Amino acid sequence: MNSKKGCSAHWQRWGYHITSNIQSRILPYEAFRSALKAREQLQKITESIFDGGNIYLEGSIVTTGLMEKGSDLDMNCITSTYGSVPDAKTAGKLSDKLYHKIKYSIPSQSRIQHIDMVRIPLVKYDANTSPQVTESILTQLTSEREKNSRTAYFNFSFNLNSKKETDLKNLLRSTGCAIEEMNLDNRNGSAVFTFRTASTNDTLRCLGVLPDGKSGIISKSTKDRYTRGTPSPFDLPELLRFSFDVTFLGYAVRNSYLIRKYLNDSRGPKVSRICQMAIKRWGKVTEFGVGAKGNLTSYGMTIMWIYFLLRTGQVGWYDPWKIPDALFLPQYPDFIPLDENVDYESVASQLHEFFMFYSKFDFRNEVISLSRSRNSTRSDVGWNFLKREKFNFLLCIEDPYEDDLNCARRIDARKLEWFKDLCQKALQNMSGPPETHLERVIGRAT
Repeated sequence: MNSKKGCSAHWQRWGYHITSNIQSRILPYEAFRSALKAREQLQKITESIFDGGNIYLEGSIVTTGLMEKGSDLDMNCITSTYGSVPDAKTAGKLSDKLYHKIKYSIPSQSRIQHIDMVRIPLVKYDANTSPQVTESILTQLTSEREKNSRTAYFNFSFNLNSKKETDLKNLLRSTGCAIEEMNLDNRNGSAVFTFRTASTNDTLRCLGVLPDGKSGIISKSTKDRYTRGTPSPFDLPELLRFSFDVTFLGYAVRNSYLIRKYLNDSRGPKVSRICQMAIKRWGKVTEFGVGAKGNLTSYGMTIMWIYFLLRTGQVGWYDPWKIPDALFLPQYPDFIPLDENVDYESVASQLHEFFMFYSKFDFRNEVISLSRSRNSTRSDVGWNFLKREKFNFLLCIEDPYEDDLNCARRIDARKLEWFKDLCQKALQNMSGPPETHLERVIGRAT
C-alpha cells in the first residue's frame, strides 16, 4: 500500500511540474485574437488577386485551440477555382503570385521568401523577433503605438508634382478604405507620402496599391524606385507581428481538424492536449522532433501520440474521411482554454506509458496510422521494404490523406536507434525526481 502511495505521489509531482512547464508556454487569449486578426488581413490581400480565394489557419493553433510561445502561424490558401489540392505546378504558380502580392503589400525591408524547390511550395515570412513586437502580440497597444500601427508611407526616389499627389490620394480613396490622414513631403529629389487609416486591415490594403501600372504614378517596370514602410519597426499590423508560412495544399487543414477532434475527444483523456504539447517539447529538446534538421516533424510526433491512444484503447477511432474537404472547414478555430483542474498523476503516467509503448514498438511490422480502426501493418499500405529510392521506411507513419506518404521518411537506421534510446532515457529520467530531471525531458519552463 505504501509503495502504491509512493508511486502515486511520484507521478503527481511529475505531472504537476510537467503541467506547470506546459502552462508557462501558453500565450494569453490576446495572442490568439491577434493571430485571427493576422489571418483576416492576409485574407484581404488574397481576395485582391484570387477570386474565391480563402485563407485557413492550420497547425497547432487549430489542433490545440491555443497559441504556444514561439509558434509560427501556419496558413493555407485555398481557391474555389483550383480546389483544395491543386497539382504541384499550379500550386507553384499560385504561391508565386501570392508571394509577389504580399511582398508589395508590406514594408520593403520585410524578410519574405517564395520557397518553390520543395515538395510543397510555400510563402515564408520571418517577423521581427524583438521584445517590442512580441509584446504587441500579447497585450493591447498604447494609444500612440496603436496609431503607429495604422500609419505607413511610400518613399519615392523622385519628387511628386501636385497632379501625382492628387492621383495618389485618389488611388488610396478608391480602395474604399477609411483614410484619416494623408501628407506629402517633397525633399531633395525624393518624396515621402505618409497616410494613416482607420484600421490595420486598411493600412495593409493601401500599402498594396502600388505598383499597379495603371495609376501613372509608378509602373511595374520602375517599381524599384519606391519603397514602403511604417514609422516604427515595432508597431505593425497584426499580420506582420507573426512569422508565418502559406501553402496551397489543403490536406494540412484536414489533418489539423482531424487531430483537433482526437485531442478534444470528451471520451479520451482530459490531459490529452497537455501530453501532446509535452511530447512535442520532448521532441524539440532532444531534436528528434525538429523537422528542419531532417528528423521527425511536430506533426509526426502528434500522430504518434494519437496512435498510442488508439492502440491502448483510450480513444475511439474516427474515420479521417469524415472530416470534410478543406473548402468546407472553418477558416479559423475557436479558442479552447486548458482545463483548470488537471489530473497531474494522469499527465505523468500517460507520458511514461507513451515512452514505454514506443520503446517496445514493433517497427519491423507495424505502421503508425490513423487510417484504420485496427492495427496497421506494412502490407496494408504496401510498404514491405525498408528503403525506396532516397527515402527510408524503417519508421513508418502513414499520412491520413496523402497517398503513399511516409511522414517519417527521413528517419534512417541510426535515427531509429537514437529514438529508441531517447525513449529509454526518458523512462530513466522519469524514475528520478522531477525537480532535477524534468529539464532533461521537456526543457525549462519559460
